[in-house]
Amino acid sequence: MALGAVLSNSVALAEVASAEDLVFITEQFPPFSFEEGGMVQGISVDLLEVALNWMGFDLNRSEILLLPWGEGYERALKENGTVLFSTVRLSEREESFRWAGPIITIKDVLVARKEMGIEINSPEDISKYRTGAVEDDSTLIRLLGLGVREEDLVIEEEAGALVEMLANGSIDLLAYEEISTFDQLEKLGADTSDYEVVRVLGVYDLYYAFNVNVSASLVQAFHDGLKEATKVGDDGVSDYQRILYSHLPVRYSEESVSEARVVELVALTASDLEEDAPATLAEIDSGEPPYRNEDTPDLYVFVYDTKVNL
Repeated sequence: MALGAVLSNSVALAEVASAEDLVFITEQFPPFSFEEGGMVQGISVDLLEVALNWMGFDLNRSEILLLPWGEGYERALKENGTVLFSTVRLSEREESFRWAGPIITIKDVLVARKEMGIEINSPEDISKYRTGAVEDDSTLIRLLGLGVREEDLVIEEEAGALVEMLANGSIDLLAYEEISTFDQLEKLGADTSDYEVVRVLGVYDLYYAFNVNVSASLVQAFHDGLKEATKVGDDGVSDYQRILYSHLPVRYSEESVSEARVVELVALTASDLEEDAPATLAEIDSGEPPYRNEDTPDLYVFVYDTKVNL
């Protein structure tokens, strides 16, 4: 995982030089950020906490602002000391923020119900369907860049409303991040096997986007904290791996992979971990066979350690 911090030139307001003065903004974007039990949780939140702890600061999760994406984006652009996450780093946004990350690589996609039999071979095909997108989101920017007209889209402030519309048939296509789309469908009680990705719009990295008036040294220190989280400990597992795999759902394709093959691979992995955990984890992370099957892309394994004995 390559990490980098991009520091833009800034003028005007006095620089924010202490993590204590930062205001963190995120959106309802499970499993990366979401509210549960009155507290903001998720991959990006946990990683934020690890980086700040490495810097010597504590994160008060109750102070994280959970806002619609468009509102949070505008505040991060204009308000001194703000940090917006998780933000897709696009060329159109490059000079607007100071960047630290990446958090993870994600895919922006078009998702449809399988029963619709939708095929998207060109941008013109998208306009034939009722397509939902989130205001100011990277997928909306991508659609407009492809020539899809804004007036042909159903645009909402938050993805949750669009996921519900996809589930109840009010829209035919949802343009959004793949992991989060299926996570939210599952939480609605929908059978995720009834849905499919019909088009990949782009592959991007998620970052923490700092207002340009946050000092370069503070952004760099935060970046160093992120980098520290990726270092493998004596047990062969990094904090980053624990965070990532404690939130990512475990699924397998019922159409192409039998339950017996899944059980067989899990048993093999457990045996290999018992014999040599660090080496096995390294092979899993690098996608080596047999942990990722070259002939059956849907068959692969990942492992995480929650610091309990399994």
